[in-house]
Amino acid sequence: MVLLIGLLIMFCGTRFETGNDWTAYVDTFNRIPPFESLCNNPEMFVVSRMEPGYVILNSIVKSLGGTIDIVFLISCIITVGLLFIALNRYSFFCFLAILLYMRYGYLQANMMFVRQGIAVSIFFISLKYVEERKFWQYIAINIIAILFHSSLYIVLPLYFFLN
Repeated sequence: MVLLIGLLIMFCGTRFETGNDWTAYVDTFNRIPPFESLCNNPEMFVVSRMEPGYVILNSIVKSLGGTIDIVFLISCIITVGLLFIALNRYSFFCFLAILLYMRYGYLQANMMFVRQGIAVSIFFISLKYVEERKFWQYIAINIIAILFHSSLYIVLPLYFFLN
């Protein structure tokens, strides 16, 4: 199972010029300043239409001398890693669930909808707190998800419906 997860991460995490938003992500990475400059000039968060969590991720990678390729690799580690944890927790047939993910969401979440893939993976982790009836932890985790994609605002009221 670990080998499969590693292969999934490496396949999308090491892509080059692949995906609908490739040029948008590269342009954003090139415009975002290193982290220290970003902290000193918060107006720099508006250099792109992308959410603050993704901007900060790019900025930190740039500060450490990384490239957009490192951002894609980290994004893929987060998306696939968190999704694997959630599938392992909630699926009776984890391997089958991963195969279905590979067929219906893997390429989209890691090559086209990178920020949304991160956000949805974080949301899946927050389901634990619905089960445990820990409202504030659920909200906190999903606020982190919203920092990567604003569409996750829609999951905030799900706590009440899922309980």
